[in-house]
Amino acid sequence: MYTKRIPMIILLVLLFGAQASSQWLPQETPSLPEQYMIYSMKAVNKDVVWALADTTHALGPAVGFPRVLRTTDGGTTWTAIRVPETDGLFFMDVFALDEFTAWITSNCMCQSSDNLGGILHTTDGGETWTEQLHNIQTLFIHFFTGLVGVEVNSWSVKVTDDGGQTWESIPVENRPQYKSGEMNILMSSSNAMAAVGDTIWVPTSMGRVHRSTDRGHHWDVVSIPSMESRIITSLAFRDGLHGLAISCLDNVAGLAATTVARTTDGGVNWEIVQPAISQVSGTCLAYVPGTASTFVMVGDYLPGTAYTTDDGASWSYLDMDKYHTGVSFVDPMTGWTSCISYPSYKNNYIQTWHSGLLDIDPGSATNMTDVSLLGGCYPHPVVSQTSIPYRLQRSGWVHLTIYDLLGRRVRTLIDQNMNPGRYTTQFDGTGLPAGRYVLLLDAAGEVHTRMVTLQR
Repeated sequence: MYTKRIPMIILLVLLFGAQASSQWLPQETPSLPEQYMIYSMKAVNKDVVWALADTTHALGPAVGFPRVLRTTDGGTTWTAIRVPETDGLFFMDVFALDEFTAWITSNCMCQSSDNLGGILHTTDGGETWTEQLHNIQTLFIHFFTGLVGVEVNSWSVKVTDDGGQTWESIPVENRPQYKSGEMNILMSSSNAMAAVGDTIWVPTSMGRVHRSTDRGHHWDVVSIPSMESRIITSLAFRDGLHGLAISCLDNVAGLAATTVARTTDGGVNWEIVQPAISQVSGTCLAYVPGTASTFVMVGDYLPGTAYTTDDGASWSYLDMDKYHTGVSFVDPMTGWTSCISYPSYKNNYIQTWHSGLLDIDPGSATNMTDVSLLGGCYPHPVVSQTSIPYRLQRSGWVHLTIYDLLGRRVRTLIDQNMNPGRYTTQFDGTGLPAGRYVLLLDAAGEVHTRMVTLQR
């Protein structure tokens, strides 16, 4: 029942270690002028992604001729949208509900201007825009529902309960309290702040996190130990309790090895879990939905992509030759990143993730209904025995096999016709040497792979 394509799939899986950049595939990028950067990516689902692009004149004034980028076919085609009367502004953040509805914050990067910025809103996919706030500098924006949202910057916090038609400023005594010289820093703004449920977390330039648990109406402030002089460049949470913060910039020393901090209580307390990652400058961080504890980190000071499957305790490295400016995932097999040529800043492009090697959380499989799923082993790493969950979408012949890193089949776990449903099978590693193995599920013609580690 095995076809000749199976060994080739195994070969591609094994290349993960030797040629990790293959996990990102280039997509056709909309035409943009030279010295533009694509950033602030917001993936809504597998088809719809919004992003922002603007000038990157590092040695001169930010002129500000921003573009909004949008795809509705998973990135096969992208449209670059010029918003009327926004020249001289810099688009900061984008939040999108679907392929039609989005909000954009903007800020004037000039010394003086007739328009300091504001909030723009579209309900027709960017064909037309409504100015919801005018001549006000704005930064981070998030909507908890289609009507209830918050805008946060270093000067004020504004909330809305009517989709942004009206915005109310939070009283000074309820706002985040900033130290002298402390501010919010834009790296890739859709990745800088994080929000889960009614809680929102916003990082600052002095190693602190501002948190609101009531949709922005009241705030508390927590300092991350050993990061007081650090600019927190990005935050990401996988649920209301577990999150990571990263920093690759020091207010005194400048560029520094990336530090990773972790919280398990919603940001009340933080601990340093990785004090010095030197391979990738962590400027953007994204949680991968549908996984137990996988986050992807990208950098544009030092190039590359890294990911963790254990809440930041350890990291694996993918491509080390791309300068990334944004990243967003919707599930373990679907994500996007924006890249830029450096130091020329002349070319920018978008890549899409095309692998399922990021650990899938078996408990989240009910949210992913379009493919046969191969879940992560538990316990993992494997000492002797482990459980392998998977879900079949259709009837057909199912092969579940284990291969070593030379492509040799070492175990056949399943070889039979099966009906749709959720299943669990056992893998006994007795007699196999310690090391990494490839778990391969061929379910009615759909093939899924996963790396597993056997320990002794």
